[in-house]
Amino acid sequence: MTRGKAAARFGGPTLLSKGTPWPKSSDGKHLDYLGCLDLAALTAAGGPALEGAWPSRGVVSVFIEDLSGAAAPVVVRCIHTDVGVDALVEQPEPKTRVGHEALMDLRPVSLKAVPSISIPTTLRSVRRLVEAADEPDAEVILSELLWGITPDDAIGHVGGWASSHDGADLHREIALRSIGRAELVYSDYWDSVEDYEASISTHHGAAIEYRRMRPDVLWLIEHAQEIAAEAARWSLFFRLDSNGEMNLQINDADPLFVFAPTDDLRVGRLDRVTGCVLQS
Repeated sequence: MTRGKAAARFGGPTLLSKGTPWPKSSDGKHLDYLGCLDLAALTAAGGPALEGAWPSRGVVSVFIEDLSGAAAPVVVRCIHTDVGVDALVEQPEPKTRVGHEALMDLRPVSLKAVPSISIPTTLRSVRRLVEAADEPDAEVILSELLWGITPDDAIGHVGGWASSHDGADLHREIALRSIGRAELVYSDYWDSVEDYEASISTHHGAAIEYRRMRPDVLWLIEHAQEIAAEAARWSLFFRLDSNGEMNLQINDADPLFVFAPTDDLRVGRLDRVTGCVLQS
């Protein structure tokens, strides 16, 4: 997504269709508004690659309930209404808001959808192929590749892969969260017991900490197929980068990633969306 004629608008006054209530938290506070996406415009811009990824019409308004930090899930609330963007109405500022600091004074930025390439550079399977190539400059090459295919002036993207600058496999992190084992992300480094034992033998300074991880590591290895299958069920809906024009600064200028179950997203069911930011 780059600046231009709106396929999405983030920041600024809250926009909702007439009669759609502003969502609230469990304690009655209005959620922080992030922006809205025009599914018809996004579908048209994406062409065949995005056909069927989500409904081809309607608007999704995005709200944030919890943005506590990188270690916790970002609680996202999305409302899909089957209207055009012209039917959205600016809402008056409520008396009470959740009020996350990063979302309090967002300036409106209109974004257009520009077709681009998405490469799964941080998926576990891709990382293993890169490691097997034994190319000393592999990380630099991948980083330059990502920068080279990113459209100028982009501050996010819709669909595609959730590639992160810290190498984290976010699709896998979402899968662990979905099956109730989110805490295991801090032990999720090895594909086999042999790899794990080899790390203990070669990384003497970390050996004690690695040994403490053993129960979690063994669980991850034993449930590898379940985790992979769950990761495959989730799709990236959109990524929004921290940026000065919008006055959005999350943690250390980190991006926000919003995921949804692939089958849900196809039919516009957005009650199970979830978000994450990077560990900075």
